Parts: sequence; structure tokens; C-alpha cells
Amino acid sequence: MQILRDLTQRVLVLAVFVAVAASVGPAVGETVLKVVPQADLKLIDPFFTTANITSNHGYMIYDNLFSLDEKLDPKPQMVDTYALSSDKLVWSFKLRDGLKFSDGTAVESKDAVASIQRWAARIPAGHAKEIVSTGPQTFEIRLREPFGPMLLALAAPENPLFVMREKEGLVDPNVQIAEAVGSGPFVFVKEEWAPGNKVVYKKNSAYLPRKEPASGFAGGKLAKVDRVEWLYIPEAATAVQALANGEVDMIEIPAADLLPVLAKNPNVELKVIDRIGAQAVMRPNALVPPFNNPKARQALLYLTGDQKDYLDAMVGDPKLEVPCWAASATGRRATKRPISRRPSDSSRRPAIKARKSSSSIRPTRRSPTPRPRSPPPISRKRGSMSICKRWTGRRC
Repeated sequence: MQILRDLTQRVLVLAVFVAVAASVGPAVGETVLKVVPQADLKLIDPFFTTANITSNHGYMIYDNLFSLDEKLDPKPQMVDTYALSSDKLVWSFKLRDGLKFSDGTAVESKDAVASIQRWAARIPAGHAKEIVSTGPQTFEIRLREPFGPMLLALAAPENPLFVMREKEGLVDPNVQIAEAVGSGPFVFVKEEWAPGNKVVYKKNSAYLPRKEPASGFAGGKLAKVDRVEWLYIPEAATAVQALANGEVDMIEIPAADLLPVLAKNPNVELKVIDRIGAQAVMRPNALVPPFNNPKARQALLYLTGDQKDYLDAMVGDPKLEVPCWAASATGRRATKRPISRRPSDSSRRPAIKARKSSSSIRPTRRSPTPRPRSPPPISRKRGSMSICKRWTGRRC
């Protein structure tokens, strides 16, 4: 069996030290935000790996053509205007004026085209026949056939499309880039990068945020500190102690069993800024026995037990748990409220019969701990707590 999770729905628990970041910086007046990240940054090429920590790194230094807002709608980010031809085969885009990379060079359509092509080589999306630059700030995506979710594909936060310089965009997608230069809110300070210890970013003075307020991954990303340091502390208890002592300002994902300890500290504030949360899915391989039998998959549904058992093992805090049997996690537009119970017992009988007649069905319970992705420490609209786990062996 394969345990999958829907990473477009992420849990983000931030433990924020109450001291304002602007008061933490060095004597020279530089404001510094010290963050304990979810993992150690080992790779800096977000197209080369799907590691969430590398995607977080990408959001720090790059910008996107489109991004999802808090309602999961794609909104233009680097794009100024766009249009779809009447035959729905040509998407035309124009970049915003004044966009620059952190090295001072202007962002042009050739950079966007090269980035899309390198990204699409590893993350295929959309039946593109060709992607061409039609001017310094304009480009087109020409399709073989209509592809409705084009903007959603360009804005997807999982395996995101970041716009790199043409120089990096032309690098073989199976080879890592050597330089990380973007047009996002921060600049990667490579000379201070110490894998296994620290990653440093400084404010990008060339960054041009959108005028719209921040909403989800979209809108203006306002960098409110001069410098961000990711301090990797693999031991959860040590990270919590560092937060309590004021040695760090934020823990991206504190361990669930240590949340009660943090909650008792008057100098620590706990916040969940992702109102949707994370969704875990148990999916058997329906191509091989015994789960090529639909009745066996139905039996698995009941063998796994109550979702509450898994939530208690994975989280242990009822305030952060939402049993949900829906295909789309609670909080999405497709699911206005949780489907909090399994199918009726009348559908259970054939499943139980199949279970008894097949001695080869021995699924093992597993309790994975999702490693969600977080946006960079910039202004974000925060929402309410929500975790939704779905453990089903069949379509909901």
C-alpha cells in the first residue's frame, strides 16, 4: 500500500516568539528573523527536487507567474495581463513593468519561457505545442488542444513554477543549477549557507511587490525584515527550548506532542495560518491482488478502523483534528462541511464477506507524519485551525 498526502492542503503551525523581529537584529540596526525550518536545506534547485524545504527556499527568492490566493483561485503575480484565443489554443501573457532580478537585470519574456520549459520537462502540464517569446515582455503558450486548468497549473503551489533567469532556465532539468538568482522578496546569501546548520537570506531591494494585499500565495509579498536566518535544529525539544530562551523567533512546524508545553509559555504565541490543513490518504494498488477486487478495497475501509484513532496517534489534540471522509479535504470549495462518518453498515456486509474469504488481506496500519510546506516569513492573511485526514480504501 502507498501512503499519499494531498500537499495542496498543508498544515502550518507557527510558534512565534512575541518579541518583534525588528528588535532582535544586530547592533548595526539590521532586523533579523531567526526561524527553525522543517528540514535542512540540501538542494537549492526547486525544479530538480520535490522536497518541500527546497520549494520554501524557492518562495523566498523567486516569484511566480500566477499564485493561488486564500480561496485557491489563481491570481496573476508577475503577469500583468493575459488572454485566451477564441479557439482556446493560444494563451497570451504580458509581464508587469519594472520587474528585476536581484542581480539588477530586467525580467524578460525569454526568462519566463526558459523557466516554463525547464519546469514542464519534469512537471508535465497542459499539452503545450510550443512556448514562444513574442516581445521583450510578452510570450505565448500554444496548445495542441484546449487545456482548461492552464492557470491552475501555472499557479500550483506543489512543484511550483518559479521564474529564473534564462541562464538557469536553459540548464538541463536533470542537472542542478549552480546559482540561485530570482526576483522574489529575498536574496539567497550562498556564501553564508552552511548545510546542516544555517541558511541566510537578505532583503531584495530590487523586488517589486504587487499592490494587492497578500492573500494565500498571491498578492504583495512584503519583506518586513532585512535578514532571515534558517537555523536547522533537528531535535524538537532543543528547538522548543531555543524558542523559550529567545534564541530563535519562530518554529515552522513544532512537534505536536510539544504544543502543550509551548501553550503554557506566556512569551510564546501559537498560530495556525493554514485554515485548510493537511489530508492523508491510504490508497491500495488496485492493479494487483487482492485489491484489484473492489470488495477487498471495501473491506480495507473497515479494517482501518476509526479515523479518530489515526488522528490521535498523529496529532493528539482534538482542536487540530477533523475526521473527514470526503474526497476533497474539509475547507475546500468542493467540501463545505466535513463528511464525518463512513458509509452505512448496509454497504459493509459484502466487504466483510470479502475479508473473510480472502486470507491474503493483511493491511498494516501506518501513521505517517506529513511534512507540510510553509510560505516564506512575509505578510500573510492568517486563518483558523483545521486538520483533515482521510483514510479510505475506496472512492468517497
